[in-house]
Amino acid sequence: MDNRPDNFVHQFEDVIDMYGEVCDWFNELGFSYSKNRYGLYKRHFDKFIEMAKTSSVPDDKDELIKFKRKFDNAYIEVNEIIRIYNNLKSINSSEFIEQIKIIVSGQEFRANSDNDQARDFLFELSVACRFIKAGFPVSLKGVCDVVVDLGIDGTLFVECKRIKSENRIDKNVKKANKQIIKRVQLHKSSKVK
Repeated sequence: MDNRPDNFVHQFEDVIDMYGEVCDWFNELGFSYSKNRYGLYKRHFDKFIEMAKTSSVPDDKDELIKFKRKFDNAYIEVNEIIRIYNNLKSINSSEFIEQIKIIVSGQEFRANSDNDQARDFLFELSVACRFIKAGFPVSLKGVCDVVVDLGIDGTLFVECKRIKSENRIDKNVKKANKQIIKRVQLHKSSKVK
């Protein structure tokens, strides 16, 4: 078994319970989960549980494949938002409200749109949460996607580029590099990285 600290293993029941917490959190923040894509994911989970309890699956093979696709997508999306929730729940997340608002407004499936701002912001929050988990204060309202306060060591600027196409990786890395160089030069400080 892999014992790396970033390897999270959960029982399905734990994922269901944690997702319930996320849905409550969305409601507390004013984003009724039942009215956005996360409500759809909850319904897919509920249908899966019902199918497991009753030992029933759709007779139609195409219908079963369609449901599996929806469930698999929901499972991936739910695990990502659980990780973000686990890092934001213990801090004042008011700074992240606008990003969360955009995240919940996204399409059910990633591939439904070429310009998927919800997934872009989800990725930015995911990156920010990695720094939060490491104990660093972060801001998403700075001069770039994520601004990390390194304390006496200064400030770290992070530009997030979600991979959407293998063909565009090089172009996006160059774009991010230019953005970061510009931001660092504007600050004229050796404490900015």
